[in-house]
Amino acid sequence: MALSPAVQRLHHDLAKLRKARREGDNDHKALRKDTRTLEKHQKELTKDKKAGDVAHKLFDRADKSLDKTVAAKDKALKPLDQQRSEIAAQLEADTFDYDAVAPGVQQRPALLQQLADVTQRRTDTASRFDTKIDADRDLKAKQHLTIVAKRAELATDRSAIAHDRAVIKHDYAEIKHDRQLNAKLKSRALKHLRPAEYKMGLDATNRARKELGLNRVNHVIRPMNLGTVKGCAQFLLKSKNVSFWSGLSTGSDRKNLERLARGDKAFVPATGGYVTPQLSMMKALVEMAKRGHIQINALTGGHHSTGSNHYSGTAVDLDLPNAAMIQSVAAKYGGFRNTETSHIHLDF
Repeated sequence: MALSPAVQRLHHDLAKLRKARREGDNDHKALRKDTRTLEKHQKELTKDKKAGDVAHKLFDRADKSLDKTVAAKDKALKPLDQQRSEIAAQLEADTFDYDAVAPGVQQRPALLQQLADVTQRRTDTASRFDTKIDADRDLKAKQHLTIVAKRAELATDRSAIAHDRAVIKHDYAEIKHDRQLNAKLKSRALKHLRPAEYKMGLDATNRARKELGLNRVNHVIRPMNLGTVKGCAQFLLKSKNVSFWSGLSTGSDRKNLERLARGDKAFVPATGGYVTPQLSMMKALVEMAKRGHIQINALTGGHHSTGSNHYSGTAVDLDLPNAAMIQSVAAKYGGFRNTETSHIHLDF
């Protein structure tokens, strides 16, 4: 059996809403994934910063050690260089030939031996310090390379983080758009729900209501028959434009509207009887509620003058706001206002 246009329209709305919700779910998943990626890059940035700090500390330590070693070398070599200079000066001043047989001038053997010993000591001392100096220089060079590499890695990390933040910003924009679209589609579906419910069975109605976040109903929904007192009462009870005066001597007449909405007669406390209000009056109240707010002060409840039309279901008392609209609508249905000024009394 072909679906009615109202049901088809609702199904189309719900299909678009489901698609929008899936897209919203996907965008939320993308946001969570991109957030994890950002956190990963932030951890890598922190790790690389620490590694860079360690490299800087090792570089500074090696630099200080190198300066200290060079200073210690200079200090250790200074007296040896001084001794060499003194011995060399003595040899230069001593022109005596200590071995006439040998060719050339033979200098004093003891001084020559001293010079050789001091030179060897200087060589050994310098070699010992040079080993440490070379190690410090190698460590400095190694840490310098590490620092340069970490700077490059930090730049890469920061670039990745900036990209991640831009992606996440886009994700939030998409989610905002999804929410707006979902709200728009849901509003449209809610607008089309009631006409479709009039044509659907109970199961289909509750499936649609569940998708829209509404409570289940226990009966099929059919349009109110505003051509009956019962239908008019149902409309008035559900309308947000209708309120009931709580100061009525016999209690709010809402309970009488509830009786009428069930198909029962309204109770007349003053007489103890029951009456069905005039249909034209009920239709007038419905149209008033469609145009604006009304407060029903008394329908058949309360105590009025003897023989009051309230007791026969042909009069209603309303609050004063919207008086012009109320009187205009009442006249359309054959109603008219009496001379009371504390409220609007209408007879039909």
